[in-house]
Parts: sequence; structure tokens; C-alpha cells
Amino acid sequence: MGFKRFERKKTVDKTSPYVSIGKNHFHYNVAATRLCKLNNGTRVIYHVDEDKRKLGFEFTDEDDGDSYSVFPRSDSESSFRSTSSGLIASYPWIASVAVAEDSNDRRLKMRPERKVWIVEFAPSFEIVVERDDSGTIPTEHSGIYRYRKNGEIMYIGAGNVRDRLREKGRDAWDFDRIEYSLVGDDDKFEWESYWIDEYMKKNQERLPPYNVVKGHSR
Repeated sequence: MGFKRFERKKTVDKTSPYVSIGKNHFHYNVAATRLCKLNNGTRVIYHVDEDKRKLGFEFTDEDDGDSYSVFPRSDSESSFRSTSSGLIASYPWIASVAVAEDSNDRRLKMRPERKVWIVEFAPSFEIVVERDDSGTIPTEHSGIYRYRKNGEIMYIGAGNVRDRLREKGRDAWDFDRIEYSLVGDDDKFEWESYWIDEYMKKNQERLPPYNVVKGHSR
């Protein structure tokens, strides 16, 4: 086969502000700690935009009853974290990111917007239905979806979830779970392509087993 150049994995961007989503905490990197001026007296108020899948972090020195404490991470004195009890579990599109297998998918870039720091979430297949229960999927549900078999992604698509499931030949496909996100018609094909691209990056440029082409054109 001969020699093949080894491609070095890209290092983590340490100069931009990021927040990592955990099951019970938000973790701020060193850049976020510095730019957001976090310290032991800081508190945070969370703002949620469900329609646009946005989460805002308003850092303050006052405790108004809705704020959460911000404190140093146990593994680093130069970065901080904040509690998020109740918040993450209340929004499936946040909770699904918190348990993502790839740590990079749990790490979101922050940007300032007036007095709030904003992160935007990709639709992440937060609605989960077993294949045997597919009849419970509402007929109007449309967006992006994927099929899994024993945890392995078998197909990524876009459209009406139930209608696509009934397409000719799919009854012979081997999968046991359907995961999907509700996404408008203007965005669903873009997100379909996004997630196929992400799959290929992690799987040596291979498509999911039942994907014949690389999604729709952007």
C-alpha cells in the first residue's frame, strides 16, 4: 500500500468562548470565563427561545430568585461551571445534546448579544419512538429523522416522518428505533445534509448504510 500521510487531529479551539452541556451543569471554557468575567460571586440567569432553539446566559452579581450559582470547576481553577437543575430536563432539544456520544456535539460556541451570551442548538433528533410504536407518531410531524439499529445510525432523512416510513421497500430495512426533530420546510434539507456530513466525518467518509446519496442539495 505504501506510505500514507497521517492527518493530525485538529486541536480544540481555546481562544473562543464555549459552553459544554452536561446532564446537570453548564461548563464554561477558559475563554468564556475571561470574556464573561466569571468569578466566585457571579450568578447566571438562563433565557430560553424554544422556537429558534436558542439558550441565553445572562451573568449577574445579583441573586433575584431565578439566578443560579457560578463556581470554579473541580478540575480547573481557570474555568467555571453553573448548576442547571430542572432546566436541561425541561427541554428535550437541550437534554438530547447533554447525552450526545461525541463530546464535540456537547460543546457549543457562545456569542454576545447585548447583555446576554447566546448559544444555538442544532435539531438533534430529540423525539424517540421505537419502530413497533411508529403508529403513535402524529401524522403532521415533519422535519429531520434517522433510523437506528442497536444504537448504530442506519439512515438519515428529511420529510414527513410517518409518510417516509411507509415508502416502498422500507418495511424490509433493519432498524429498531426512529429519532426525529420537528423542523420547518425551509430548513429541513439543510439540517439533513448537516447531519449526513457529520456522520461521514466520523465514519471515514462513508454514508449511513441505507443512504444512497448524500442528502438533498443545499
